Amino acid sequence: MKQVLIRLWIIVMLCSYWPLSAQHKLEKVQVNKDISLLLPEDFILMSKSERINKYVSSKEPLVMYTSYDRNIDFGITLTNLGWASNDLELLMQFYISGIRNLYNEVEFLQQEVKEINGREYIVLEFVSKVTDEDNVFGGPSATSKYTYIQYTLFNNQVLLFNFSAPARVRAQWESTAKSMMESIRIDD
Repeated sequence: MKQVLIRLWIIVMLCSYWPLSAQHKLEKVQVNKDISLLLPEDFILMSKSERINKYVSSKEPLVMYTSYDRNIDFGITLTNLGWASNDLELLMQFYISGIRNLYNEVEFLQQEVKEINGREYIVLEFVSKVTDEDNVFGGPSATSKYTYIQYTLFNNQVLLFNFSAPARVRAQWESTAKSMMESIRIDD
């Protein structure tokens, strides 16, 4: 019995030191003639029916990818918002305000304008929580998400790159999300 407990303790200790922030293997993807980036090699294109069931939007994304287990999503959208100005700080405040109104709780991890591969981006990284007070099973339920969004101007419109995952797997995906976002290349 003592040997079993010792082995169990060793297994628990080894598992606790397992790297939670493991980098996923990335491969280059050419989204269209203008946009390329690195994506996890096991990501697949999301079908139109999956997009409709998972995301409500009046604007069809350029592309949506999802992990094999359908828990992690990455999308690219060219918004209808025309923005001829180069005032990305003002645009960032507009988006921050909209994000705060979408969720019950938002913790921003990053909110800045920065240059990536020679292009200016608004970078918003946050953990959000939505509480459903009208849960049919009794008490309120909550959904928490980790989101990493980048916005840039492209042909006087806003081009949006959006990575989202359940907050519980943030530690496993945070470095991969940053690598993906920092790999984006736009030729215009």
